[in-house]
Amino acid sequence: MKRTWFSIEILVPLTLLFVGAGGCALTSERLVEHGAGGDLLTQVSPEASGVASPYEEADELLRENRFDEAIERYHQLLLADPDDPQAHYKLALALCSAGRWEEALPPLEKAIALASDRVQPRYLLMLNHARQGQIEEMLDRYFEILHLQPFLVAYLFTKPIESTFVGYEDFLSKKPSEMMQKAADMAREILARDPSAVSARFFLAVALIQSGEYEKALPTIRLLRERNREDVPVRLMEALLYLDTGRYEESVTLLKGLQRELPDNPQITFFTGYAYLHMKRWGEAATHFILLTEQEPDSTIARFHLGNAYHHLGKDDEAIEQYERILTLDPLDNRTRNNLGNLYLEQGKYEEARYHFERAIELQEDDVVAYNNLGNLYLEQKAYERAIEAFRSAIAKKPDYAVAYYNLGRVLTQQGKREEALAAYEESRRRDPRLLDAYMAEATLLSEAGRFEEAEKVAGEAMAVAPESPTVHVMYGKILEKRGELDAAISSYRKAITIDPHFAPAQRDLGLLYTSLGRRSEAQRLLENIRETYRNDPLLHTALGEIYLSQGKVNQAVASFRTAVLAAPDHVAAQRGLGVALATQGAFEKGEAALQKALALSPDDPEILRDYGVLEACRGKMEAAIESFTKILSLDPKRSDVYRELGLLYMLAGDDAKAIETWSRQNEIEPDPYTDLLIYVTHLRHDDDRKAKAALDAGRALLVDSSRWPAPLYRFIDGIMVEGKFWQMIEEYGGQESLRAQQ
Repeated sequence: MKRTWFSIEILVPLTLLFVGAGGCALTSERLVEHGAGGDLLTQVSPEASGVASPYEEADELLRENRFDEAIERYHQLLLADPDDPQAHYKLALALCSAGRWEEALPPLEKAIALASDRVQPRYLLMLNHARQGQIEEMLDRYFEILHLQPFLVAYLFTKPIESTFVGYEDFLSKKPSEMMQKAADMAREILARDPSAVSARFFLAVALIQSGEYEKALPTIRLLRERNREDVPVRLMEALLYLDTGRYEESVTLLKGLQRELPDNPQITFFTGYAYLHMKRWGEAATHFILLTEQEPDSTIARFHLGNAYHHLGKDDEAIEQYERILTLDPLDNRTRNNLGNLYLEQGKYEEARYHFERAIELQEDDVVAYNNLGNLYLEQKAYERAIEAFRSAIAKKPDYAVAYYNLGRVLTQQGKREEALAAYEESRRRDPRLLDAYMAEATLLSEAGRFEEAEKVAGEAMAVAPESPTVHVMYGKILEKRGELDAAISSYRKAITIDPHFAPAQRDLGLLYTSLGRRSEAQRLLENIRETYRNDPLLHTALGEIYLSQGKVNQAVASFRTAVLAAPDHVAAQRGLGVALATQGAFEKGEAALQKALALSPDDPEILRDYGVLEACRGKMEAAIESFTKILSLDPKRSDVYRELGLLYMLAGDDAKAIETWSRQNEIEPDPYTDLLIYVTHLRHDDDRKAKAALDAGRALLVDSSRWPAPLYRFIDGIMVEGKFWQMIEEYGGQESLRAQQ
């Protein structure tokens, strides 16, 4: 079932979540402070020699930081003399002081063109200064357009975590890539002029991160950290960049160092827990989010991720508690409401689940996630038409919603509408080529239809999308297994395990295949390794039961078969295996009951009929045993092995003539010297029991397969022959009592 859960994926990339921390501290450093007298005002009158200047009034306005008035006055002077280089220069100076760098460039260029050789170098220096200031101003402007500047000013360590995320999400929704590229180019130009410009390096890192160029951003961040070793924002930025690039161990190392310095800082606590979520270290993630809820009890984001961690830990009641607390704080939080509904759905609490999905739709009628989850609920309830309606509603509101197409295909598959289902899976893949579930479903459906070439083609496309996905290799292995290419299937499963040695589905499928091939030791190692992961998998526990039974570990076999039956009472192989194992233990009545359940589920299964017949023979119920073997022959009259065993049952029942007739029929199908020996022994039986026993020893293993039915039945036959009281023992003690006496 493809439910839509909200988890850690929705918030990546993370690196700029904390940019406010560095923004305020680093960007406060400017190459030229707007409006500061400083270096600029020392140049107000580069050619003055102490004589009263015609620019004195304008210069005084500039010294007093009355920039607009000074600019207006310099414009008036230029009207009087348009070719005065000093007037052009001072106008540019006033514009720079006002931070109007772009407007300052034309008058500066004019001043340089008109100036004498003596002052021209100073004018050129000022032009360079203005250009650099213009670049930084434009850089700031690009980030302001992107709504980043307000977020930078919101210094992370003085703002609640909720507003940090709101600012980040608002920023993410408005970031055009071309603006980021321009910002990066400008930052590089500043650094080319002044490599020590910290703010430019910071902006360059931000621009690269937002452009997705993480590998290029890392050296920039590292250089920032080298020059600001104690700077918490820069170290945090590097930690989150590691997190974004999947370098989780490095990220956690930096975050834990920060946490030691600032143990009570909620943002660092949050990101450390968040890193552990990425690493699937659910317990450590939960510990950090618990701490965060103590630091900020009303943080819905902290409780949301704590709920997700609890869910992965199997603590669904605790997860529900967190989600419900969030909804008391924010009843409009549909993300949490959908997760809560999914948890109730997993617990089979359909009414509670439906309430939350429908409520989410009421709150936001275009919530396609809620429609998708509601469709999954109806699918689980087998309300197929309502499920289709829900999935189609999601598609109508969001035509590129690949997950809804995939789930629609699942409903159509359940309805037996194969071609429509295949079309839905195909559309899902077209809408989102990375949705591996759609590839798997389509390939599986094609494989089940015997369309192996098409199935392999879809599997190949999945491998092209995700060549290192163990899931894809398991899917391909299943297709090959169904096609009968078992060696190739084994290779595919092994490839999945090589990619991820802990990938349980690959270990499961390879273990089951090994079991079917009789490679029991290899199967046992794989299946025992994952049995806790698959506590409710009847196939796995049945396979383990058969392995244990073949090894004579009867108690372990019974335990495994019982686990399988508890998980799936209607699982035929599990009931059959349990019956055989219990009978081998000597618990004949319980074994009989289990085999009867297996027969009720599959009344014409010849192997179950055979097991049941042998068990009844062990209990001395020869009539029931003979009836069971006779039914096998009615289903398949050419089973020579069954004729041999049925003849033995007739012999044990005292009907020698019927035994000889049955064995003769077997010899017509498949001549067998051992059967001839049995016929001979039967003829001799009443004349010489000693000779009969000696002859029977040679053929008694034909009665049953000793790998499934160990010594007790043979000891029963031995007891009869050694006593020399063939019929008397059966009549006086019965098969069951005799068997028990011999164990």
